[in-house]
Amino acid sequence: MGLLHELRDWLLVTENRNALGFIGGGLATVIAGLWAVYAHFSKNKEEKKHTEKTSTSVLASKGSIAAGRDVNVTISQPIDVKFIIEKLEAAHHSEIKTLKQELDDWKAEASKAITALAEARGKPYAPRGINEALAALARGDTTAAEVLFADIETAKAAEGKAANKEAAEAARHLGALTYLTDTEKSLAAYRRAVKLDPKNGEGWNLLGHLYQRVGQLQQAEIAYKKLKAIAKATHNKVMLAAVQGNLGNVYGIRGETRQAIVMHKQALALYKSRGEKAGIACAYANLGYKYRDFGDFNQAETMLKKALELYKALDQKHDMAATYSCLGTVYRTRGDLDQAEAMLKEAFTIYEKFGYTDATAAAYADLGNIYADSGKLKQAEAMHKQSFELSKALGNKVGMAIACSNLGALYGARGDLRRAEAMLKKALNLDETVDNKEGMAHNYCNLGNVYQIRGDYKQAEAMYRQALTLHEVIGHKEGMAQDYSNLGSVYQTLGDLAHAEGMYNKAVTLFQVLGASPEVQRVQALLDNLNKG
Repeated sequence: MGLLHELRDWLLVTENRNALGFIGGGLATVIAGLWAVYAHFSKNKEEKKHTEKTSTSVLASKGSIAAGRDVNVTISQPIDVKFIIEKLEAAHHSEIKTLKQELDDWKAEASKAITALAEARGKPYAPRGINEALAALARGDTTAAEVLFADIETAKAAEGKAANKEAAEAARHLGALTYLTDTEKSLAAYRRAVKLDPKNGEGWNLLGHLYQRVGQLQQAEIAYKKLKAIAKATHNKVMLAAVQGNLGNVYGIRGETRQAIVMHKQALALYKSRGEKAGIACAYANLGYKYRDFGDFNQAETMLKKALELYKALDQKHDMAATYSCLGTVYRTRGDLDQAEAMLKEAFTIYEKFGYTDATAAAYADLGNIYADSGKLKQAEAMHKQSFELSKALGNKVGMAIACSNLGALYGARGDLRRAEAMLKKALNLDETVDNKEGMAHNYCNLGNVYQIRGDYKQAEAMYRQALTLHEVIGHKEGMAQDYSNLGSVYQTLGDLAHAEGMYNKAVTLFQVLGASPEVQRVQALLDNLNKG
């Protein structure tokens, strides 16, 4: 068995760990439909009017909570919403690094919450403590503003159905302010918001993002489909395109690549009908990523090059770099390592020039994998260590986990199982601290490899079953199929041929559903050999 094959038996990963094609990596930010859901509401004039009408309505209703002007209120002093958003981003830097898909939507919702407070200053109905809350927000502290919106929501909800929309608005503002710091609190707020005002699209959109974050993919799908119904009812094609992209991302995480491609194609058609170039570019990029997962590398290359051309025209530097990075993973999977390295270096140039430190860490991971495939193991190790140090400096635990996981896979391929086990356990611990179920499953799988090579088959079985349980929880069919295949291998080695056959059959069935022909052929060959024996 050659070194290249050995390395591909170990799951090597990049910053975006949303498929079991971890060995190839992926687009650093799968931005698809999520970028547009709020940003383009205002393109529909009626939606814009609604936004303007309700942006401060929750504070503009007299008697909502204890009112009265604050001492030393300076009504004329402008509030720099953008500055406050930047402060909140800086205060929660590490959290943001794991939420690339959702960042624009969060900014839009948080901006609305801040604006609602700012515009209520000095008004007779303004709640007490409003200036203190705004001052705290300017320091990156949302606590006081959270209390205000929680009180407003409670007061409005108590007024009955007539005030439901205002209560829902307060809940959305509370959800936006807790979005980076307290997932459960934010999730609960958006749940209440959609119950109070089920026709509001922003609530369903952010709720879908939060469900996706915590791995509740079925609930995320339901939320996005609610938003889809609103988009259709209001004839908002851009919102509809965004929702199709969101759904495509959910199906992609599940490993349902065919369905994901259908969604992204629909998003592309809708964006084209509206001439939304940024949306078109995002849809092309996501199609490229999914075609890569599907094993159609020619189509992947075509889609990514189209995305890159548009990103260049739009001067979207970060997206250009991310697309270069994804092209690099396509060429790497093809075995064209020189071209892969060239693409990664293009990405590096942009990341370093514009200070995208988090993306630079991801690019180091990609380069490390390319060097590993090339047999340059010392250089690969150096790249993964660089990735770890950069991620550590940023406080990005997911990035740190990925670097440890890649180092573990590298040591495993070398035959240094002691160091491999240590690194993989470190990666697992980091993923557990941020409840990254997909990363945890990945590390359990690689730990299973360690124990299987050592001949500790019971421990290997336990690890693969842990991975399977997690993949089942998040609905990751491709991961489940790989886990079944790994368990089949363990049972075959133990001489339990009946169980081995059962596991291989389950793997084949899932890979067939996913359209993963190479994997179907691989596992079917194992089945055929098993039956011959």
